[in-house]
Amino acid sequence: MFKENDAVVHPAHGVGVIREVKKEFISGRDTLYYVIEFPLNEIDKVLVPVDNADNVGLRGIVGESVIQKVLKIITDTEGQYLKLVEDESFHKRHKEYVDRVQSGDIIQVAKVFKTLLERSREKDLGLKEKFLMERAEKMLLGELAFARKISLDNAREILISSKF
Repeated sequence: MFKENDAVVHPAHGVGVIREVKKEFISGRDTLYYVIEFPLNEIDKVLVPVDNADNVGLRGIVGESVIQKVLKIITDTEGQYLKLVEDESFHKRHKEYVDRVQSGDIIQVAKVFKTLLERSREKDLGLKEKFLMERAEKMLLGELAFARKISLDNAREILISSKF
């Protein structure tokens, strides 16, 4: 169970901070909720039932070893993490990328980001791909900043230096 001021990752909204754990009487019963604020997102706050947090995919911030794997993926020059599903139609490929980003697994998010980054170097991305790449980048920045306890600007510098 998380507690107040814990940093968490919501698969759909990215990095947030639990501001309180409160009890609400909804649908005829008392339920405990995490009240999560998302400082890096346009969403003000989200309530997640404590009993349903695992099903939602709420998780803690990753450790440094996972951050190192993420940066290794982004700096990969051998193409090990590229072309996740390049041979599929746009719709299948896009669905796969969206599913990976929404999984909340930061490694999968990094792979999608790297693939779209490389793709953008070859040709202009369409609007859906640009949006997805920005979303993946925002998730990476948030997790990097919170994992290393650094500012968002410092996280952006690390990510930018890793991209090239």
